[in-house]
Amino acid sequence: MILVLKATNLLNSLKRIFRRDKSLSKYLDSFLEAALEEFNSKQKSLHASDPMSSFTSWHFDPKTETLELLKDNLTCGKFQCQILGTYAPNEGTFEWAWNSPNLERNSIVDSESVRRFGEENSVEYLQAGVIPVPEIKYLSYCCAIGVKLSGAIGIFHNSGGDVQLVLLVKSVKS
Repeated sequence: MILVLKATNLLNSLKRIFRRDKSLSKYLDSFLEAALEEFNSKQKSLHASDPMSSFTSWHFDPKTETLELLKDNLTCGKFQCQILGTYAPNEGTFEWAWNSPNLERNSIVDSESVRRFGEENSVEYLQAGVIPVPEIKYLSYCCAIGVKLSGAIGIFHNSGGDVQLVLLVKSVKS
């Protein structure tokens, strides 16, 4: 599960990560605050659901955009997902999915919308393919922005390993 910082700490944390002294516009500041609030609420709801709280393994098929959660080798939940990016905790970096030439183009459409939002609003860390994420708690900012812009119901993040997949969960599949 992803930790979330309070919205009031957002600007100072982003300044530390990106070593910027300038303030965010009022629009971006309120957008990020709303994104974090929405993200917190959606994550609580999503991860309280039975499949998300009880699975023992998982599989993601980027061609069908399907995340399958398994418990005792039986499917306990399926979700429609898009790839937001990958987190490399040992390197302290996050790579937006739109930056990877190895991913299926259909599974990164929502990641592309994050890049476009960054371009339209001059937000560097949404336009850079790989960004510094020195601690996992800062990953929540990327996830909150992705959830807000895509209308996702939350994030699935496989913790563990050198490169960790971060998925925007779009809907529950029947």
